[in-house]
Amino acid sequence: MLTNTNMRMKKLILVLGVLLLLPSSVFALSTTPVPRGEFIKIILDANNVVPAATETDFEGVSPELAPYLEEMRKLGLIYYNAYSPTFNEERPFALWRSLSLLMKLEGIPVPITFDEAKFKEVFPTLVPGAFYAPTMFRAYQVGLVDPFKQAIWPINPTTEGDVAIMLANLALYEDKIDQALDTPNPSINDNTISPIQPNGSLTNSDKYPILLDVWDKITKEYVDKNKLSEDDLIFGAIEGLVNRVGDPYSVFQEPEVAAAFQNSLSNEIQGIGASLALDDAGNVVIVSPLNDSPAERAGLRPGDVVNSIDGKVITNFTLVEVVRLIQGEPGTQVRLVIKRGSSVLNFTIVRERISVASVVGEVTADDILIITVNNFGFGTASSFASFVNQTNAGNLNGVIIDLRNNPGGFLDAAVDIAGNFLAKGKVVTRLVGPTVSETEYSTGSAKLANVPTYVLMNKGSASASEILAAALHDHHQATLIGETSFGKGTVQEISTYLDSSSLKLTIAKWLTPSGINIHGTGIKPDIYVQYTDADRTAGVDPQLNKALNEIRN
Repeated sequence: MLTNTNMRMKKLILVLGVLLLLPSSVFALSTTPVPRGEFIKIILDANNVVPAATETDFEGVSPELAPYLEEMRKLGLIYYNAYSPTFNEERPFALWRSLSLLMKLEGIPVPITFDEAKFKEVFPTLVPGAFYAPTMFRAYQVGLVDPFKQAIWPINPTTEGDVAIMLANLALYEDKIDQALDTPNPSINDNTISPIQPNGSLTNSDKYPILLDVWDKITKEYVDKNKLSEDDLIFGAIEGLVNRVGDPYSVFQEPEVAAAFQNSLSNEIQGIGASLALDDAGNVVIVSPLNDSPAERAGLRPGDVVNSIDGKVITNFTLVEVVRLIQGEPGTQVRLVIKRGSSVLNFTIVRERISVASVVGEVTADDILIITVNNFGFGTASSFASFVNQTNAGNLNGVIIDLRNNPGGFLDAAVDIAGNFLAKGKVVTRLVGPTVSETEYSTGSAKLANVPTYVLMNKGSASASEILAAALHDHHQATLIGETSFGKGTVQEISTYLDSSSLKLTIAKWLTPSGINIHGTGIKPDIYVQYTDADRTAGVDPQLNKALNEIRN
C-alpha cells in the first residue's frame, strides 16, 4: 500500500485528468465507459509501477498495453488462459472487477465474510449472497464508493466518473491510514479474516506427504519446469480435487471462467446462449437455450447431448473445459456435433454478445398478464414486481408465468417472486445439507393470490424455475402446463476468492413445501402439452394457447 504524499498527489492529478474529460458546461461525472486496457494503465501509473516486459502471451493486444498486462500478470492480478488467450482491451471491466483489482494492487484485503445486515442497509438493492458482495462491501468500508451519493450497480461498466471517485477516495483513505500509523497505539478495525489453516484431516492424512513431495519434484525436477506456471499447477490440483467429488454441479472456476459465469447472471453473455450441465452418465447436455439466442435460432433443444466441439470429442472433459471451448469472441463460429435421441446432428453457430431481459411481460386485451422469466439473476425479482405493480390485480382475469428454457439462477429471486402469490409466512422451499438446515418463507404481499395462475414449463426449466413452480403448485396457487421439468434439486454456494476465482459447491438439497426432492426426476405438469419442432416451424405455441384457453373458459 502506498502511503507517501507524492503518491497521493499523483492520484489526485489523475482524478483531475479524468474530470477534464467532461464537458465544461456540465458539473457531473462522466458516464463514458473506460476501456479495461486504459484502466490497467491508469492504476499502474498511479502506483509508479514501471513495466519491464515488452511482450505478452495475450493475443489481440496493442504494443502499448502489452508491458502493462505482463506486469499485472506478474503481480498475480490477471491470469493467462491458453484456452482463451484473447484480451479485449477495449471492453470495460465491470465496476466490481475494477474495485477488486484496485484493492488488490493497493494491498487492501477483502474478507469473504462480512456483516450482511449492514450490507443490506448500505446497498438495499443488492444481494448479499452475490459474487460481488464482499468486494462492494469492502469498497464501501474503505470509502472507494459511496452508495448514499452514487448510483451503484456492480455489474455495470466502469466509467470515467467511477475511476475519478475511486482514485480520489483512495488518496483520502491512504491519508487516514498514514495518520493512524503516526498515532501511538492506533486502532484500525479492518474486519480482516485470518488465513485459512489446513484442515487436520488433510495434514494428518498419510497421503499429505505424497502431495507435498509431488509438488516439490514437479517444481524442481521436471525437465521443462521453466515452462510451468505455479498458478496453473495449483488451479489444476484444485480442479482435480473438486472433480473427484463426482458432482456435476460442483466446479472450481479460474478467474476468467468465473467472470464469464458471473456475466451469465447479469443478463449479458458472450457465446451461443445455452446453459450446460453434466448428466449422471457424464454427458454434457443442453439444459436450455436462451430465448432468441444463437443456440435457439440454430435449433438446439433441451436435452441435446454435446458430442464434440470444433472437431474435439469431449468425452471425459470437465464442464469448465467445455465452456471454454464454446465461448469465444462475437462473430466467430463454433461447430457442435449433437446427439438427439438416435440422431446425430451437426450445427455451426456464430457467437454473439447477448443481452437478455430477465423478465418480459404483456397484458392481453382481455386482461391476462403473460410474464416470461428468462433467468433468476440480478434484478429479476424487482423487474417481476415492477410488471405486477403496473397492473391492477383486481382487473386481471389470469396470470401466465412462462418458465420454459429458464435454467435457474439465484434462490432469493425465486423466493421473492413467489411472494407475489403466497401469503407472508408460507413455505417456499426447505434446504437440507451438512451445514444447512433452512426454510425459506414468503415475505411478499401475495398481491396475485386470488388471480388464476398458470405456469408453463418444459425440460429446460431447472433449479430456481422448479423451486418457484413447485411452491406455487404445492400451495394450490398455480396449475402447471407443459412437459416434465429438468430435475435439479440441489443448491450451490459460490465462494469468490481474492484472485476472483470461485468455487461453486453443492451444499444442500432443496425440498418442495410438501417435502419432495425432485432431483433427477423433475416436476410433472398438471396438464401435459408438447411443443414440437413442427409447432415451432408453424409458429404455433400449443402450451401457451392451452393456458390462455384454460383462463378464458
